[in-house]
Amino acid sequence: MEKGKAKPLARGPPDPRGIIATKAAPVVSHLAKVGFHGGPASAMAGTDWIMVAIAAPFARLCTQAGYLILQRLTDPHFRRWTRPIVMMIGIFHLGRGLTLLLGA
Repeated sequence: MEKGKAKPLARGPPDPRGIIATKAAPVVSHLAKVGFHGGPASAMAGTDWIMVAIAAPFARLCTQAGYLILQRLTDPHFRRWTRPIVMMIGIFHLGRGLTLLLGA
């Protein structure tokens, strides 16, 4: 490599594990939110904590299922499946936001 030339950061398209790793990066942001909302969360009623205790194992199971699915998908299949799924999620949230904005 010539002196003064910048190295490329990535060579070729990222693989699915790299894409998922970049999506997992906001963990720090989530931890900051937990710290910020910790006070109000401590005032939650007992029944609210029961719901959290029920939801936590499901979150872990879904993470494990996602990992297993990711291991079986090839790169082209990963891209073919994720594009429409992400698009549908975006359209849903856009529609929901518009209905809330318009007061419906």
